[in-house]
Amino acid sequence: MRTKGAFFYLCLLSVLCLFAAAGCASVTRMYPGPALPDDKIASLTFYEPIRVISVDGNTGPFAYGTLQVLPGSHTISVKLFECNYNSGRCDTSEGAITLTFDAKAGRHYAIEYSKSGNSWNASIEETGSE
Repeated sequence: MRTKGAFFYLCLLSVLCLFAAAGCASVTRMYPGPALPDDKIASLTFYEPIRVISVDGNTGPFAYGTLQVLPGSHTISVKLFECNYNSGRCDTSEGAITLTFDAKAGRHYAIEYSKSGNSWNASIEETGSE
């Protein structure tokens, strides 16, 4: 009987974690006016450990997920924010990296990063279209 109770609580915890993880990602519209159809905007996705600091001079904070922008040139400043959940220690990169990209309507982009030792780099890559 004790095993069934433990299994139930493990399943419940798993479902709650899934809901919590889904709630962390968001869609943020970075243009004025009403929402536009996907084929009229571009989407830029980013997740932990990337933190977006500013978009076209507009400072965040921006929640992990997707930024929707109008077609055209955009400047994004990003930092690396890493947490070691075992030790509870979090580190933020000292300097921000500024990325510029030409967003095309109906296209999807992602902020990618690479790290080697204490150095890191970021780029914006096209990941697909409508």
